[in-house]
Amino acid sequence: MKRVLLFLSASVFSLTFTSCVHKKEVKVPQDKVEEIKAIGQKATRELMMELKSNLVKAINGEGIVGAISFCADKAEEITKEVNDKLINVKVSRVSEKYRNPGDKPDEIDKKVLKYFEKKLKEGKIPPYYITAVKENGKVSYIFYKPLRVNQFCLNCHGSVNEMKPEIVKIIREKYPEDRAINYKPGELRGAVKVVIPEGTKGS
Repeated sequence: MKRVLLFLSASVFSLTFTSCVHKKEVKVPQDKVEEIKAIGQKATRELMMELKSNLVKAINGEGIVGAISFCADKAEEITKEVNDKLINVKVSRVSEKYRNPGDKPDEIDKKVLKYFEKKLKEGKIPPYYITAVKENGKVSYIFYKPLRVNQFCLNCHGSVNEMKPEIVKIIREKYPEDRAINYKPGELRGAVKVVIPEGTKGS
């Protein structure tokens, strides 16, 4: 029995250690920065334009309630459609205070979001951040663009006590584990994240 337990413990340690070393941050070559930035900005622009135009349509049709329904039912679908058009690149959104569980950040995302938070408090948040990761021998560059809260966002991301009751009700129905509330104007909402595998055309 002791031998079995020792074997299992060693196996668990081996698996844990292996999973840790398979993915790590690596240095971004200086001569790649402008190309990565261009690809990241293009993908970010395409996603945000599609989401914004469809969000405006939803608001014009059904008001803020329509906006929440759009985010719950269509935002993920539109993100997939944008990714289908992109070549070898994946764009998404991440946030520590996510509403959609699919936007939950990984450890590297959290590190970047904390960096943006720190810079925002210092009054000099950068327009983007670029890093790179190596996983199973393959390198991918990651472009992040910070997203901040504006006054309009507070209609469904502000204080629960200040939002309309019907808005709070539909948020709780569609997002029972929602974290994306109690924001103030100018705060960091999250970031757009663009993953660009090494060798992607233009990178």
